[in-house]
Order: sequence, then C-alpha cells, then structure tokens
Amino acid sequence: MGNGKSKKSKGTRVGERNSIPPPVTAHQKTDIGQMQNESSDASELVVERPLNTRIVATAFQGPYPPPHLLAEYDRICPGFSKDMLSMAQQDAAHIRELERKSLYYKQREVLLGQVFGFLIAVIVVISAAMLIYSGHEATGVIFSGTCLVTLVSLFIYGRSKSKNLSKKSS
Repeated sequence: MGNGKSKKSKGTRVGERNSIPPPVTAHQKTDIGQMQNESSDASELVVERPLNTRIVATAFQGPYPPPHLLAEYDRICPGFSKDMLSMAQQDAAHIRELERKSLYYKQREVLLGQVFGFLIAVIVVISAAMLIYSGHEATGVIFSGTCLVTLVSLFIYGRSKSKNLSKKSS
C-alpha cells in the first residue's frame, strides 16, 4: 500500500486497552503465583476452564431423602440419619398436636356461638313478652320478629359460609 502505514494484525496485543488477553497454552502454563508476580495487570491472567459443565440436581419429596443419600449423609457424619429421622418424627408429632388444638378450639368456638345465640334468643323472647304484657303489643311483635329473623339469617349464613370454606380447603 502506498501510504507507508503497515497493516494491523487481526489479534490484539495484551497491553492494549479494552483487549482480551490470549488464552494460556499448555507450554505457557506456570505457577499462578509466578504469573501474577510477572504481570502488572490482573486482566492479563487467564485461567482455563472446561468448556462443558455438568450440573446435577436431585430432589425428593417428604421428610426423608432416598436411602442412598441417607447412607451418604451417615457416612459423612455418623448418626446423622438417626437424628434426621428423629427430627421428622418430632415435627410430625408437633403438627398433629397443632391440628388437635385447632380442632378443639374450633369446636369450642361453635359451642360458644350456639350458647350465646340461644341466650340472645331467650332475652329477645322475654323482652318481647314483657313489652306485649305491658301494653305495647305492636312494638313487642316488631322487636321479637326482627331480632329472631336476624338470628336465623345469621345462623343460616354462618352454616353456608362454613360449608364454602370446607369445600375450598378440600
């Protein structure tokens, strides 16, 4: 070419800015500490990595791993499998205890709701009877009617709501 400039090579030199250093070949490999001492720039150090990487993932369901993994855990840390089984048993017992308490308190809530509902109904009937007996027949009938309709509708609504919740949880 007539302008006197030489052609650039396709590769870039290591010292150039924004360049990628060439990979280290087999005959260039030396001690990493020695390479770091010789180079002033950390970007000049190239570590070879394998091109293919294999990632293995295993998964299992439940509190216990498969027997071969359990044996491997026990080989690494003796007694581990026994401790893990014991923890799983304790966890299951704890869950059963929580479910038992939940059922007990749910039954208690239902019983208390029925008792208080009955007490309110008795108070309404007695109040309405006193109103009617004292000469306020229309007020007593309206009072007792509205209160009893409200109690019955709450009872029916509560039943249908509990059925819907049990269907959703199933």
